[in-house]
Amino acid sequence: EHRRRGIARQLIEFVVAEARTRSLPALSLYTVKETGKVSIFERLGFAVISEEPDPAAKLVSGGTPHDVFMRKELLP
Repeated sequence: EHRRRGIARQLIEFVVAEARTRSLPALSLYTVKETGKVSIFERLGFAVISEEPDPAAKLVSGGTPHDVFMRKELLP
């Protein structure tokens, strides 16, 4: 019931603002491709840097999940 209410956007905006006050050059994160979160983070300004399978994990559906490394540049 909390989906699609802008909570993720607000959290990311807070973290970005805090990172900028600390003069950090970028933010980075890992997510799992199969969760569908990559497109959400892309809309929030993150870019995919790399993607690789995680052979130590298994999806409930039986496949291998993919770890996606993403980064958002903060400095011009």
